[in-house]
Amino acid sequence: NYKNSRRFQINMGLRWDPYVPQYSKYEYSSQFDPQRYLKGDRSTVFTNAPPGTFFPGDAGYPGRSDTTRHLGNWAPRIGLIFDPRGRGQETIRAAYGMFFGSTYLWNTLHVPLNPPWGSTITVQAPQGGLSDPWAGYPGGNPFPTPVRFPKDYQFPAAGTFTFQPLESHPTYVQQWNVALQKQIGADWFVSA
Repeated sequence: NYKNSRRFQINMGLRWDPYVPQYSKYEYSSQFDPQRYLKGDRSTVFTNAPPGTFFPGDAGYPGRSDTTRHLGNWAPRIGLIFDPRGRGQETIRAAYGMFFGSTYLWNTLHVPLNPPWGSTITVQAPQGGLSDPWAGYPGGNPFPTPVRFPKDYQFPAAGTFTFQPLESHPTYVQQWNVALQKQIGADWFVSA
């Protein structure tokens, strides 16, 4: 806070708002790379994973999470208060601020539902009907999934995967406002 005079005051601030992505204790994390897919590259962690899908332990994986961290998120704030006539009955206020958010956490929380850990599988018109929905499904009934996943785990056909970009950038919003406030008489106050 800096009070230049009884008529003018400046409030300034700078917030450091780093994004450090969450990760699973069990390294339930995966990533998809279209270039690796086009080359037919496969994971060395899970050899039967679809091409282009890779996991912690594979070459080039960013660490324990499925996206990178951002430590340079600096969010400035400034506010100005001005009493134009110096009578203490009216003020002009203006402010600006930048605010970071984490709206893309849904993706990070959904990744543990990806195969092999979770198996969201869609079977259209199963051959065995509802009494035997896995009849004709490649590999048979995929449930229950194992507690420890072997390197050659058989990934489900038609499995559902959710990924987020490796270089996700935190969302942010910039907000500003200007207000004129005036006291009218002893008991009224008007703000626009």
